[in-house]
Amino acid sequence: ASRRLCPSEPMHGAMAVARQEEGLGYNFVTIPLLLVTIFVFCVRSLTSDAAPGAAVEPDVELRASTALAVLHIGVATGAVALLRVVYLDANYLVVNYRVFGRSDTPEVEMKFRHLGRWTTFTLWCNTVGMLYFVLAALLDISLLVNGRAPKMLAMAKSALWEVTFPTAFLVNLVVTLVLLPACKKAGKLDKLEILLRFRPQCLHNGFVLVAAVEAALASPPMRPGNFPAIALYGMAYVIFAVGLWMRTGIFHYFFLDPRFRFSTAAMVGLFILLAVLHRLGCVAVAAASTSPLVGAVVVLAALCTCTFRDKALENFKAGSSSLAGG
Repeated sequence: ASRRLCPSEPMHGAMAVARQEEGLGYNFVTIPLLLVTIFVFCVRSLTSDAAPGAAVEPDVELRASTALAVLHIGVATGAVALLRVVYLDANYLVVNYRVFGRSDTPEVEMKFRHLGRWTTFTLWCNTVGMLYFVLAALLDISLLVNGRAPKMLAMAKSALWEVTFPTAFLVNLVVTLVLLPACKKAGKLDKLEILLRFRPQCLHNGFVLVAAVEAALASPPMRPGNFPAIALYGMAYVIFAVGLWMRTGIFHYFFLDPRFRFSTAAMVGLFILLAVLHRLGCVAVAAASTSPLVGAVVVLAALCTCTFRDKALENFKAGSSSLAGG
């Protein structure tokens, strides 16, 4: 009943064992090289540019309004309440992990609750989104009451938005296109059912929808030159995930596991997707600031990334109910 990670059995020498697996050793070379390359590129870009992160929203005062304040206060309140429920949940998040496509590897069970749930990228990003909407609400209140906004508050809000928008789409795309199909392919309908419950849907479907609505209505500016900071954020989670694996023997996202044959390609694809989402966000948010039609397209695009139910799961439930009733 501890708040710390609770392994079902101790893991010894996870890294040493994995390195000995035939045919997959290249991932233990290419992935570190990839991360070092990304780190060097990002640091060089951030230090060579003229402080791109220091730019504050130039139109923040013009966009302050009672309607936006109500929106931000409502979303911030809901996000804080949601994350509070996640933290206080006394039930364990049980993870039964085996390298995807490798039946020869042993299954490892881990249990997470309270702060242990923040080992997932989904909760990392939702926390950033919650902080963004809290700061946006405080900024709106300051503008409406005092007629001005603290510079540091505006800078922090702008930085959080640059992370929130692309990662909201990234999280939902990974859930819809990777995790849900993987659960179905592996026959793990119980895990599929968990992912499609109300609270998990709030953390991915709800997250991307509120980010899209914010882009359509408030249109906080995004700048292409700030992408290296977003890439460093993503890289930080990859390093954290490897550390989690070395300690517990599990990955929340199988495609980050170096023992998964295509993990290097998957990681390259994720960083490219994150870059594309950020660049598209820069263009779309700028266009949405002057065109309600573009704003509606952004919201529609967010809806297209959502999965609210699964037919195979519904058929399974219906079949189970029929057997129980018979």
